Amino acid sequence: MSISRRSLQRSSEVAGLADQNFDVLVVGAGIYGVSVARAAALQGWRVALIDRSDFGSGTSANSQKLVHGGLRYLQNLDIPRIRRSISARRRLLAIAPHLVSPLRLVVPTSGLGKTSRWVFRTALGLNDLVGLDRNRGLSPTTEIPRSQTISRAAGLKLIPDLDAKALTGAGTWFDAIADTDRLTIELALDAAYRGAVIANYVEAMDYSLSNGRVLGARARDLQTSEEFEITARVVVNTVGSAPNPVSARDPGDRTDPPGRSGGPSAVGFNLVVKRRLFGDYGVGLPANDPSVDEPSVPGPRNLFFIPWRGCTLVGTMYCAAPTESELEEGANANSVDCPIDERKVQRFLDTINRTYPGNRIEPGEVSFVQWGFLPTASDPRMSGRIELLDHPRIADSPESVGAVGLINVTGVKFTTAIEVADLVVEMASRPLGRDYTPMEREPRLVTAQETPPGGEPIFVGDPMAGLEASAVVRKAVAEEMAVTLADVVLRRADVAARGVPGDGVLSRYAWLVGAEFDWDAARIGREIDSVKRRISCGLAC
Repeated sequence: MSISRRSLQRSSEVAGLADQNFDVLVVGAGIYGVSVARAAALQGWRVALIDRSDFGSGTSANSQKLVHGGLRYLQNLDIPRIRRSISARRRLLAIAPHLVSPLRLVVPTSGLGKTSRWVFRTALGLNDLVGLDRNRGLSPTTEIPRSQTISRAAGLKLIPDLDAKALTGAGTWFDAIADTDRLTIELALDAAYRGAVIANYVEAMDYSLSNGRVLGARARDLQTSEEFEITARVVVNTVGSAPNPVSARDPGDRTDPPGRSGGPSAVGFNLVVKRRLFGDYGVGLPANDPSVDEPSVPGPRNLFFIPWRGCTLVGTMYCAAPTESELEEGANANSVDCPIDERKVQRFLDTINRTYPGNRIEPGEVSFVQWGFLPTASDPRMSGRIELLDHPRIADSPESVGAVGLINVTGVKFTTAIEVADLVVEMASRPLGRDYTPMEREPRLVTAQETPPGGEPIFVGDPMAGLEASAVVRKAVAEEMAVTLADVVLRRADVAARGVPGDGVLSRYAWLVGAEFDWDAARIGREIDSVKRRISCGLAC
């Protein structure tokens, strides 16, 4: 069989990792990894970014699409955290206006306590005050309007079928909604445009160490099984909290393996419902049956119903993550079996229907289960409680990570990855002996610019809606580094946003991708089956 042009192009991309000495190697290309790579590239550093799967294919691909301004942190008066969230939201609206836009959110008010209308009015007013600069530098189309409270009658129009006797009104405010899959990929491509060498399906097997200092990592191209060294003065591990067994290392090596950043984790999951439950706004409702979580999530919480592509994203529910021994029993430790079974989906549906009984959702209306690993403060299996980690963890001391020049990052929120990335890059400047220079004016993603700096872009990354299937595939493979059918239909195109595409659609895309790589019919069949399994996860497992 001949070697396709795209296969040769990928070989060149991977070879670029072994052919030069980097300042920074970022392991893990979720939202935190791509943000760190871009921030380092904007400093003019030599940057490498790798991931053992596709860019943003883990937890980052399974968010509820919200870019939060930190309103909920008011309950603890955590003003600094609110400010960071507002800053991150403003930055994402500014650099990616084609992917991030304002979204109205509505929460009903009731009674005379914490959920009362006057408490919401006070909280929303304080939130507006803390975020007076929330629109600085934004265009009119991306500005965040002021918050407000509305009357009981107006609240019932927005959220019909609620208990009218208990309702006193509603609080409404604006956050933002993002095409998180495209945003993660385009941040990675923007890092590449600014000089970073990036590659998906490249696994960091182990760190290279000498005299207590990191020198890079031993890596493997998972497409060819070729092993090679990546040389870097600083290594940033942003893999996250997914448990993953790795091969044995030297007994004297005290560093955490590159396949994980350590710590206990849980699984958060959202449901994609085939119909729009409300209007073009999101709704938050107090969960009516939080006891269904196994283990339980302490304290009251809301379920959010988010409009997306004519459907509704509902979340979030939590469960304990699989243990390493459970993963070892799986057929492939690099592709974690779905921890969400039909029973968990049904219990989540029961909670949703108790929370909002006026618009009952049937199992057949769920088209997709999104799930991802989330870091926790303690082991849920030991404590019986799921207490999500509140703040990101960034460790760089040799005593904690085992080597000079190694930085471990565990993120907690999609929104604030762009802010955490700046802290990580500033931290990396010390072992590099470089000055860190905060940017006065952050450039837009090159995909959002009509005339990008430095000449013509090496790719065109605008969302693919409206393109013919053949053009979608060519762009995804040739310009955006798609390697599998799932890379195309799940993350780069809008083919599977509402669930499993029809067999004819999947087959057409599979043959188009296959033509780019010279796949045979057997490989095409395996690619189709893989996509179906991923999309149906939680419904058929």
